[in-house]
Amino acid sequence: MDLTLKNIFQTYEDKMILDDVSIKVMGKSGIALIGPSGAGKSTLLRLLSGIEDPISGEICLNHHEVTHENKHEYFKKVGFVFQAHNLFPHLTILRNITLVLEKVHGIEIKKANKIALDLLEQFELIEHKDKIPAKISGGQAQRASIIRSLAINPEVVFLDEPTSALDPILSHEVLKTILKLREKKMNFMIVTHEIGFAKKAADYVIFMENGKIVEHGEVDILDNPKTESLKKFIDNVSYDI
Repeated sequence: MDLTLKNIFQTYEDKMILDDVSIKVMGKSGIALIGPSGAGKSTLLRLLSGIEDPISGEICLNHHEVTHENKHEYFKKVGFVFQAHNLFPHLTILRNITLVLEKVHGIEIKKANKIALDLLEQFELIEHKDKIPAKISGGQAQRASIIRSLAINPEVVFLDEPTSALDPILSHEVLKTILKLREKKMNFMIVTHEIGFAKKAADYVIFMENGKIVEHGEVDILDNPKTESLKKFIDNVSYDI
């Protein structure tokens, strides 16, 4: 995945959230956005996914000029996993996946079912396919949300702190699922506080603080941070997953 940001600014209610953010990252498959709460990580992820537009600046992801892209078409090419699973509560896990394939991507039901069932099998959720979200654990529901994002065969999957609402056991379950994306060489960007996970899953790390990119580089910067800000952040978070 290739990513270029040029002079990105974003504000909410006159508060600066992203302050002249620029970066160029080429040829990476797993990018972790890390940093303290309020650093601007989730906002940046929403801009990259096209959910929001910046006040100013340019975003290019692979060959997509995101700030000028036809959003309807762009959304067909990327997946997004929210902090909460965001599944339709009245539909089965299987139907949560096939509905998007049918209604948004125009895939006929037989093929949609095959895609969904294959993914549920790969990610060890096949036994829960006929249950509604309320009848499975939070971790399983979040994994189903990840599967739904993968079903469209996206160019990039964006994951916004997908374990933030889960206890440590369920978080571990979800993080193992995301590690499979790495094994399959799928492009993804994740906002996470799980440093140990970022070290295993990502090949590039972007550390943000106060709306700015403070440090970025290959994942080994987590073992040898150059800035005091990143050193302090790493000291204050857990390595365990």
